[in-house]
Formats: sequence, structure tokens, C-alpha cells
Amino acid sequence: MEGSSKVTVEYHDPDGLLPLLSEQLQSRLPLRNLNWKSSSRPLRSIDALHVDLIPELVQQNANLAVPANPAASVSSPSDLQKTPAGLPSPNDALKTPTRQRRHQIPGLHQTPYLRIYLFRCDDKDVYRAAKRQRVKDWIKAHTPLSQGSSSASKQENHDAFEWMILHVVVPDTVAASEPRVSSSTSKESNNASEKASSSSRWGGKSSGTILEKLKSDFNESSKHAPDRIAQVRLPKSAVPSGTVPSPAPPVGSHGFSPQEQDYAWDDLISKMKNLILLSFDRRVAQYEDDIREREAQRSLPGWNFCTFFLLKEGLARGFESVGLVDDALVGYDELSVGLDSIIREQASDELNNQAGTFPQITEDLHKLLKGELIGKAPEVESGAYANAFEQPLNTSKKDYRELILSNNISVFDFKCYIFSRQLALLLRLSNVRRHGSKPAMDRRSYSEPPMSARISNQGAPATPRPDESEDLPSLIALCLRALSFIPAAGRIMREDIMQAESVTTSQLDALVDNVVSSWMFSAAQQILTESATSSLPVSIFQEGLDNASASKLLSHSGKQHEQKARIPEPKTNLHPARTSSLQGRRPPSIEPPWINPPSSSTLVYDSSPADSGPRSAKEKTPPTNNYLQQLAAQRAELYMMQRRLLERLGTARGWSMGWSTLKTSDALQTISLSDVSDNIPEEAKSPREPQPGTTSDEKGLLQPVLATAAGSLDAFRDLFLSLSERASKHFAFAKLVKAAEQIMGDLAVINFETGDYATAAAYFQRIAPLYSEDRWVLIEVTILKMYAQCLKVLHRKDEYSRILLTLLAKAATKQTSRSSPHVDHSVQVPKMSSNWLDEDEIEIEGQLRELLDFSAELPYNLTVQMTKYFDAVVIEPFIHHFKDRDGFQMKAKFRHLFDDELEARSIKLRLVNTTGGQMREIWLEAESPVTIQKGPTAIWLRTNISIVGYFNLERLVIEAKKVVFVHEFSSKPPPSPSVNLTASTTQQTIPSNTAPRLLCYPRNGALNAVMSLCRTIHIDKPKSIDVTISTGDNEILSTDLRLRAGSAGLRLHVNKAEVVDDANVTLETPTTGSIKFGALSSYTSCVVRIPYDVENALRELLIRPEVTYKTPHGEYIFLDNASINAELPLDVNVFDVFKKNALFSKFTVRTAGKTPLRLLDIELKESDAFSVASPTRITSPLLVFSHGPACMTYKITRRRAGSNTSVKPEQPLMLAVQYRCIDEDVHSAIEDKFFADLSTSAISTFISILLPTLRSKLNSHTLTTNYERAAMLNRISIPSFEEIEWEDIIATIPRSQREEVRDWLHAWHTRTKIELPSSSDPTYTDNHPSRRIIIAVEVPTMQILHTARLSLQHPISSQTPPPTPSHNPHPIIAPLGQALRATLSIHHTRHWSRLPPSSPSKTTPSDDEPMQFIYELHTNPDIFLISGPRRQTFTSPPNETLTFDVLLIPLQPGRHLLPRVDIRPVGSGPGRGRDGRAGDADEGLVSCETDYRSQAETVVVVKGVQGVTVDLRSAGQVGGGGVVVGVERRGGGCGIVECDIPPGTSEREI
Repeated sequence: MEGSSKVTVEYHDPDGLLPLLSEQLQSRLPLRNLNWKSSSRPLRSIDALHVDLIPELVQQNANLAVPANPAASVSSPSDLQKTPAGLPSPNDALKTPTRQRRHQIPGLHQTPYLRIYLFRCDDKDVYRAAKRQRVKDWIKAHTPLSQGSSSASKQENHDAFEWMILHVVVPDTVAASEPRVSSSTSKESNNASEKASSSSRWGGKSSGTILEKLKSDFNESSKHAPDRIAQVRLPKSAVPSGTVPSPAPPVGSHGFSPQEQDYAWDDLISKMKNLILLSFDRRVAQYEDDIREREAQRSLPGWNFCTFFLLKEGLARGFESVGLVDDALVGYDELSVGLDSIIREQASDELNNQAGTFPQITEDLHKLLKGELIGKAPEVESGAYANAFEQPLNTSKKDYRELILSNNISVFDFKCYIFSRQLALLLRLSNVRRHGSKPAMDRRSYSEPPMSARISNQGAPATPRPDESEDLPSLIALCLRALSFIPAAGRIMREDIMQAESVTTSQLDALVDNVVSSWMFSAAQQILTESATSSLPVSIFQEGLDNASASKLLSHSGKQHEQKARIPEPKTNLHPARTSSLQGRRPPSIEPPWINPPSSSTLVYDSSPADSGPRSAKEKTPPTNNYLQQLAAQRAELYMMQRRLLERLGTARGWSMGWSTLKTSDALQTISLSDVSDNIPEEAKSPREPQPGTTSDEKGLLQPVLATAAGSLDAFRDLFLSLSERASKHFAFAKLVKAAEQIMGDLAVINFETGDYATAAAYFQRIAPLYSEDRWVLIEVTILKMYAQCLKVLHRKDEYSRILLTLLAKAATKQTSRSSPHVDHSVQVPKMSSNWLDEDEIEIEGQLRELLDFSAELPYNLTVQMTKYFDAVVIEPFIHHFKDRDGFQMKAKFRHLFDDELEARSIKLRLVNTTGGQMREIWLEAESPVTIQKGPTAIWLRTNISIVGYFNLERLVIEAKKVVFVHEFSSKPPPSPSVNLTASTTQQTIPSNTAPRLLCYPRNGALNAVMSLCRTIHIDKPKSIDVTISTGDNEILSTDLRLRAGSAGLRLHVNKAEVVDDANVTLETPTTGSIKFGALSSYTSCVVRIPYDVENALRELLIRPEVTYKTPHGEYIFLDNASINAELPLDVNVFDVFKKNALFSKFTVRTAGKTPLRLLDIELKESDAFSVASPTRITSPLLVFSHGPACMTYKITRRRAGSNTSVKPEQPLMLAVQYRCIDEDVHSAIEDKFFADLSTSAISTFISILLPTLRSKLNSHTLTTNYERAAMLNRISIPSFEEIEWEDIIATIPRSQREEVRDWLHAWHTRTKIELPSSSDPTYTDNHPSRRIIIAVEVPTMQILHTARLSLQHPISSQTPPPTPSHNPHPIIAPLGQALRATLSIHHTRHWSRLPPSSPSKTTPSDDEPMQFIYELHTNPDIFLISGPRRQTFTSPPNETLTFDVLLIPLQPGRHLLPRVDIRPVGSGPGRGRDGRAGDADEGLVSCETDYRSQAETVVVVKGVQGVTVDLRSAGQVGGGGVVVGVERRGGGCGIVECDIPPGTSEREI
């Protein structure tokens, strides 16, 4: 009997009131939000508790048929008072109550938790006369006899219940006119009277209502006693007319509001919950006490586990009945562990069988096996095992509890019963949502719905509440338990059957295997059916899709219709079809590969990976959570369990599916594409003939699906495919990709055998990379062979070519491993019996030729890794020059592994240089197509490019038709449009972090192009660069020079290029940015000058020249990356001083950096308007340092105007500076010495690389102090061998010459001493000319030049005037405080103005017009006091001298400069005044400068004292000192100071 989540409530309804209450009562059921707290357990919450209302008569006589719904028997009002036929009347039942006999073991019967008396009393008189006694008799009949007796209480507490009286008030009765509480007493007084009257339980009169009388008569007086009396009132609309008394009493009915009605019903529900929990608590307490008591008696004789089991199961069922399923499940888990312990004890006989023994055999299984042996089992057909394997895990299959009670249950049955109960509880916890439609069933599917559906029908409404969700962990736990239980139960079942039979024959073994497999298959199927949920899409299999895929699988046979009529679809039978909202929305992630087959036989291959899928399909994949994935994984394991059982069945019949089939298959067949249909294997054209098993083999197959599968090979294959597909989909949903793809391997092999090549190819495409990544080489080769055969039949040439490439790669790997020296060939490896599985026996002869022929028809190239098909790929990282032509060549070595010749139309090597921020590549290529034969091959690859720099070996490419073999020397993978099917993991080339590097350089005598800044620079003209092209030993027929700017903002004006100092070379008209000129003989040079400009000032110009030239040997290219320093090494500043008739300009030349210069010459050239008086010319170079500039001053005078009155624009003066940079001289001297010594040495062939290396290293390793020391001492310090970093260069030359080069360089650095070349050496200066810069110097304009002089006269108090400065060179001595007369003389000239006389400006009048000026004296007020105006406005014509008297009073002794004079013009525009204030606004409009001739004149101010007389007679006395007697001043007599002088005191004059 299945447990339910219901409690039984028994009602006693003598008046037939239940039909009137059913509608209201059912709307408030189930009971919700119950909280149960036990003293030994934590608080438990019961969300919903279902109530099963049963009439009392059913419990009294279970053999009598009572309608399940009492309301169904009520057809008229009179029926409410009628008694069902054959049943005793209620009055008779009350008079002679019969108790049901309680079983000696509690928990075997379902007893009510609550008994309710449905009480109707319309009048208090009737209540006192008859009704009260009837209630009292009912209570006595259903109340335990002894509440205090221990033994009786224990027995009755197992079935403890509570009782309750429900007073139902019918409308239009006297009781209906009464209020709920009498009006004469308040609520508190009523409660007090109730408790006072409760002491007299049955007697006493009261004037209260019927409800109050019931409470007074039947409620207990205890303080904590529950209230067992409730009252509800029926509305008049709910009561049939015949029920209401006629005529109605005169009293009016007491009106109740809807709120009061709800309160009454809520009060009833609350009391029901309280009373049910009280009964449950008493039962649990009693069960726990008994369990503890029995557990303590376990070691005593006579202790029986079955009795203990029933007792503890009673507690678990009690928990289940109130909805505490978790606690019930824990109880069964403890019982399961206890059973295992008892079985182990029984086996070891540790307790001398004190726990009781279990039967060794299961009687039903024994009968079933016996019937199968003799061919029939008549005694079993009517027994419990007639449908033994339909829902095997079901407690209703047999009376397990009776077997347990009688101690006659086997271990197998015991295990099945406990797991069935656990299964039911887990399904209740899972709250699985089922589909509304009934699953399709037939004779091979289960004839009853799943257990979860039955449980939901018994214990819950058909439609789950919206707030109830599925508990996926419960389903996961169910599947996990099933995976552990089913195999263990199968072993127990096998041992059980084998112990039952004493004869062990092969026929018996097969029969036992079939019976056990059938049971395990059915049990797994039951778990799969129960755990299917709409939340997991892959667990819902639609009949339409399954049929479609099944028909696809059966299409190979040609007898599809016959098989459908003869063999039912196992998919439909195995899993009932369900309907859901997910129909037509199958997740793309679980779509089988054949759903979208190729549209035609010819396919242009898609370069996207096979497992990536469409982008839209990925986006539509439904989201999953962790629980769903775990559930899918466990269900997949159950499917795999079923598949293993099916494989065992097929093995007994000689049938195999999947990989096991390959052990007996033939080798890979060669199929010609010219006539594909004639070469298709015979087994693909027609299906295999069915090979039914023998009758003895089919005995014991009690599972219909297995029995059908055993009937024929096709049915077996269909079931195998169905189980594999479902397991694969579940694994894919659980994101267990590898497990899913391993199953796909079996599906692929099956489809390949049946001739469904499109489906097989789709599977092979997905699983081939899996085994390649995991290094399953044997399986991978097998897959690729079958895949290739499928592709060839399907005319998919592109994919077929790729698979052939992969197979060739596997063969090459084996060839490489055989030839590898580390392989021990003496080890004997066991050889497979079949060549199909032996990768050493791969047939590759002719495959390479066929691959090339197939690839020729492809629209694109197939790019593959070269190391998979060739061995020992080596490129020597050294270049080899030609003797008579430019360019270089390199040797490529590799080993061809196949017998077929390879016709390579081209072999190329790519070199890459990424220095300088710009990638530059060089391709070396074989001169002609090459035929590559098996074995080592060496090929010279050539290029016509000359370049200097480091390059990385990047790629070696061999092109053979549309197949391109690429070997990458760096870590960058080669670009490939193919999928990863050609990737071989058995031979992986581990790339280095950096690619091999080599140094490229031209040969001696090759063409060279050197770029430099033009040595003559004119600041006001565009700058130019010089390109010096040296032909070397080449006879140039034509030259094409292209320059590419590498600096931002640099523009090269190629169209303005010109040849310098070579009349024999003519340039063609530049087109498309190139410079072309004609023939050049050998050993000649040509200099091409190209102007340029820049948007912003650049310190460095980056230019990439490219010279394409033709010689009698062919066309060649010279490439370079030139860096030109564009900064000028010097700065020139000028300081101008205007005089009346001349301008003195001081030019200061200093270095722009810290590198010294040698100033060879400096000259300021005069112009037509100005003449220049130069100082003495430089006769020897003048050294210029950053802290020691050179200065030259020139006198510039204006030439006299000629008779020609025409005005010409004045030309600027030109300052020409000729200089040499010390760093250039130092570098040139070192390079010349190095070149001269290297040219006469044995390693002269390396000049073209050693000399550029030395030149580039000198700039970065020479310090500024070395340049200064060389300039001062004329000695050059050469960097050491280590500073030049020669080892990096030596590592790039052939090994045979490295020591010789290293020794020579060491010796050169040790012995070489170099002096700085002299600038007067003509040999050196001819090869290295000096630099020259020309700067345009504009003569500044000065409109007005004032000449001012401040002349001092003698002091006012002096009798003789002092001499003038012109006659006396010594400074003037002036007494302190005496006024000095000074004369300020001012005159101006307009000689330095460039404005023509006929066009004066608005602010500057003509040459003869007077102008208004302001002079101002500036001095320190602490030194001189100026008497008179310090600022004065005056008007003066040109060349006229004005004088102004100034009075100076010196205030501080010392030597002081005369006051400074500042003169500026005042504007003379209209409306302006002629005072100083009027012209302030126009100051600065006229350029004006003052030549102050007294700028450096000084005056010595001394104090006006000549002598002082002091008395020293008191100097020696204490507190005494000298006394001034008199003072003599300058310019007059002595001043006498009168004082008292003691007699005899001498005087001294100071």
C-alpha cells in the first residue's frame, strides 16, 4: 500500500449534514501552515496537510461498500435522513459500538487522527431530552478506556486520536435565532461559567445557547485542555427546502455577517489543526519510546529485525502522513543501513542469528525461473509476477508488509521494498510537473501511469500550485540512488536465483542473465520515466521527432514498410510520447548531425569549425542551471546502463554495435569516383538478413522492449541507436562533451555499416578532433579511414582532401618514428589481427597523387603544416653571395617521407624584418619547379634583393597544385581555412619563442645607396638630401630610384631632383614618385639631390630608399632604412649696436649640443646698400665648445646714395659659416682606418657587414667627453671590442670563419692608434668635405637715433673749475652735498630709416620736419638729487643739437655712474597736445633708440673735509678719550672749534 500525504479524519454524521458542509469545507482544505514542535526534534513546518474524510461506518465494517463521496448519495432533502441500504442505522451503531481489533504490531492499519461528531440540534429542549445523551454515548464509545494505564496508553498512543463536536446550525430554526454567545452574559462571564459548570459535566440547567451548553457539558476543565467544540452556520441558499422545518418557528433568525461566518469557519479549521497535531505528537512520542526500547533489546535472544522494521516504518509513515517527507526519508535510510548490517551479521553469524534469518530464495522468482525452464509457468501467471517487470519498483506488486510481518521476506524483496518507499518519497519531494495529456502506452510499455503521477493524484491536486516548484535535487538524488541500487539488486537477484537451482548449465546461465537483465532494464526505465520533467527538455521525447529519426535510420534496408508492420518502434514504446510547449523547439545543441544534411553531393567546404554551429543556433540555446545539468548527467548514466544490458544481450547472440564491430571488419576499401555506385559495399546496398536468436536465448526476456530487440538484428540496432542518442543528448545538455562525443562514435560506426554515409560523415566530423586532441591515435586513424570513405562516396572533394592529408600526416608520423634514433626497434609489439586497426599498415601508396589531383578542382588552396608530411626541415641561418651578381641565396633541407613524387611548382622562403616600426619582407624562391623524391632533399632558394639588417626566418612554403605546405619558424600558427581535422597530435612541432635570426648584407662590389643631408645649407632656401649611388662592379643599364618617407610630415619633392657634379648622367622626367636615369658604368658614383620640407621640426628623417636596377644578369633591388640627423649642430646669435654713422653687429657662434666644432671660416658679405668692415680672417680652425662660443664683430655702414633716385629693396647681408663636426671627423677617421686595414686582411669579404656595423655602433658608444678630448689632444679613443658588440655579428657568419674574424677584430682594437685628421690635409678634406651654412642677416631698421651726452662742470662752491673729461682721463671728484652743474646735449638723425623720403608715415614726418620728443633722467634717488625737471618735452629737427642744464647734488660718497637718459618720441597727430602727456598714447609707433655717450662715465663723490685737530691728553685716563679741537674744510679756511685744553698738552693734526 503506497503511503500518502493525508491524515484520516473520521466523521459521525447521524443527521446527514456532510453534504451541506462539503462545499465550504473542501474550499478550506488542505490545511495549511501547520507548525509542529517536538521536545526531541526541531520545529517542523508543514505547508499543506491533506485531509481524507471517511464515515465512521467504513471503519466499523470495511467489507460494506460506502460511496467515496457522501454527497453523491444525496439526491433529495429526504435523503439526508436516510440510511444506506445494508448498513446499520446510526442509532444502532451508537447503542452497540464495536471496536476494531488493534494489531499486535502498531502501524499496520491506518487509523484516524481526529473523530468529528456532526451535531444538529435545533432546540434546547430537544438537546436536553435526547441529543445530549446521544453525544455522551458517542464520546464514551470513542474515548480510551484508561487514560492513565501505562500498557493501555502505549497501545492506544500508537493510534492516538482526538475528538471534536461540530454543531451545525440549520437556518430558520430556533438555534439559528440564538446568538453565538448569550446576551445576558459577557464573553468573560460566559467563559467563567463554562469553566465553573464543567465540573458537573452532564447535569445542570443553563439559560445559555446550545453552543454554550455543549462547551459546558463536554469541554474538559483542565487549564491546557484543547477546545473541542465548534459551531458553523449554514446559509439558507446552501440548504435544500425540505431540510428547513415547516412551518418555520415564529422566532426570527439571528443575522450573521460574512465576516462572522468566516470567523466561525476559521475557528473550526484552527481547532482541527490543533487537535490533529496533538494526536500526531502523541503517536510520534510513543513510537520513539518503543523504538528506543526495541533498540536496547537488540542483543537479547528473540529480537527480530522485521518487527523492529515495522515499528520504525510506522514512525516514518506517520511523518509521511503529515507531509514531513524528509523525516520519513531519513527513517527509511536508517532502515536500509540497518538491513545491510543485519545481512552482514547473518552472513558472518556474529549474533548466532539472533536477529532472525531471511529466506535464501525468493519464491516468486524461483517459480518464474522454473516456468521458463519448462516453457510455461501456469502457477505464475495468476500470481504477483504475471506482470513482474512492469513497474518493478512498486510496493503494490505484492504484500511486502505481510511478508515482513510473517518474517518470510527475502533479501531481494526487502531491498526492493525499501527502495520503492524511498523512490515514492523522493518523487513526492521533487514535485515533478507532468503533462496534461496521457502518455501513449501499448503492450510493451507500462500499463499504469508513473508512480509520481499516482502520488500526485493521491496526495495533491491535479494542478500544482503556482508557488510550488520542482525540487531538482530530489530527482538527482533519486537517479544517484538508482545507479547504485539497480546493479546491487541485480547481483542479489542473480545470487537468489542461482541458489534456488542446483543445476548450473549454460542454458540456465543464459536464462538467469535474461531474467536479471530484464529486471534491471525495467527498473532503470522506471527511474527514467519517473525523473522525466518538462524543466529538462531532453527528457521529453516527442513521438514525431523520434519517428523521423528512426525512419532515417531504417531507410537503408529497403524494407521499411515491412519492418514497421513487423517490428514496433522501440523509441515510441520505450518512452511514452508527451506533449509540451517545447514541441518544434528542439535545442540546437542536441540536434543530431543529420537534421541538416548537405543540399547536394558537391559541397564547397565551409572554413568554420565543425563544432561551432550556426551563430543563431548558439544564441537560441536555452539556458541551463547546475541542477538541470546534474540531472541530465545522471539520466544519461541510466541510459548507458540500459545500453550495457542491451550489449550483453547482443553479445550472447553474436551481435555487436559500434567500435566492437571494427574488430571483424575489412580494411579500408578504395573507391573510384568515376563509378561510385558500383563500388558501394554490398552490405550498404541491402540490409543484413535478420539473424533471430534461438528460442532458448529468448527465454527469460520478460521485458517487452528487450524481447523485441532480441527478435532481429535490425530491432536490436534500432534500440541501440535510440539509447545511444538519448544518452548523447543528455550528456551534451550536461556539458559532458567528451562523453557525448564518445557515444557519437558508436552512432557513426553504425551508420557507416548501414550505408548512411551522410549521417556517418556528420558524426565523424564532430568526433575526429576529440580523439586527435586526446592522442587516441589508433581510434583516430580508424575514424579517418571511414570518414574518408564516406566523403568519397558523397563527392565531397574538399573534405576528402583534408582527410587524406590527415591520413598522410599519420603515415608520416609513423615513418618519422621509425627513422628516429631514439626508437628501440628490438621491442616486440603485439600485432593486431586486423589490419584495419593497425596504424602501421596505413595504405598510402598513390594517396599523395590522388590528393593533388583532387585539390586541383578546389576553388581555394589547402594550407597545412609542412612538418606533418616532411621530416628534418632545416634552413641554414647564413646567406651565401653570388660572385658576379648582387643578391644572395640560402639552402633549404628536408626529407620527403612518401614513395610518391611531389611536383612542387614553387618553393619559397619568407624573411621578415620588423625593426624601425615597419615590417619588411624578402621572399627567396627556387628558380624553377622542383620534383621532390623520397629521401633527403636540398634546394637553393635565391633572391635578387640586397639589404642590410637582421631578418627572422618566418615561413617555408611548398606549393603543389592547390596544396600548400607551410612550415612556420615562429610561434605564430599558419593561416588555414580548414577545420582542425588535419591536426595531428602525434608529431607536434614545438615552436620556439623567437624565430631563427640571420643577418643579411650585400656582397663586396654590390650597388650601394647612401643618404645624407646636403653639406651646404641655405637657411632661407628649401633643404635637400643627397643620395649617393655607387655602382660597385655592376654595369648598370637602367636605374629606378624610389624614396618613401618614414617620418610624419616629411615631403620629398622628387620632381625637383637633380644630379650634382655629373654631366654624364641625365634624369628622366620623374613619374609616379620615382627617379629614373640611364646607364652607369662600374665603379662610378652619382649624387642625386632631392629637396624636401617638413610640417613640423624633425630631429631625424627616416627614409626608405629602394633602387631597382638592371644589369646584364637581370633585374635587382637595393633596399635600406636610412636615418638622417636633421638638426643643425650650431646656433648663431647677433647683437646690434647703432651709432650715428655705423652699425656694430656682434655674431656669437655656439654648438647646439655638446659635440665640439671646428670653425674654419666665417664671413659677412656686404650688399649694395651696406658695406661691411670685417675683422681679421681666421687663419687656423677655431674650436667651439658648448661652454666656449666664438664671437665676431662687424662694422656695417650705409653706402652713399647714388644719382639714381629709384628705390630698390635692400638685400640682406649673408653670413657664411664653414665648419667641421668633431664627431664626424672622429667617426670618419675610425671608419677610414678600419676600411683600409680590413681591405688588406684575409677577411675582406665581410667589409660590407663589418663596416656598417662599426658605423652604427660608434654613434651609440662614443661619449661626449671623448669628442672634447679628441678636439683638444688630436687623439681618438677607439671603443673596445665588447663595446662594439662584435659577438652578435660574428654569430651570424658561417662557423668556419668565426674564429678568424674574432681574432682579427680583437687584434685591430688592441693595436690601432688614430689621430684626429687635420682640417688642412687635402687628402682628408677631399674625401670628407666640410659643412657650410649660409644665413641671411637683415640689417635692422631704426627710424630715429638720438645721440645724448651729459657733461659735468665744476662745483658751485669751487673756485677753480675741474678739467673736462676730454682733457683729463681720470674721473671727476666732487664733494659730498655740493651741487654739480651738468649740460645734457641731444641731437638725432634719421639716417638708419629705410622709408623713402617722399613717403613719410603718419607718425614719422619727413626728413626735415621737426619732431617732438621727451627725455627723462633716471638715477637712484639715494645717490643723486636732480634739481629741476627730470622729464621734459622738446622739439628738435634732425641733425640739430639741443642742450639742457641739469643740476646734480651727490648724496652718498663713492664712485657712481652718471644718471641715465631715456629719449622717446611724442606723437604729433591732429588733436594731440605738444606736451608730454599728449603723446603717451602714440609711444612705440616710431622706432627710436638712444646712443648715450656718457653711459660709462663716473664721478667720485667724497666728503667735504680736509683736516681735523684732536686733543689726546685725556686718552690715558680712566674714562677719558680724544677731543676734537678743530676741522678744516675743502675749498676755504679751516674751521676752529673752541675747547678747554689743559696746559702742557700737545696737538696733532689728522
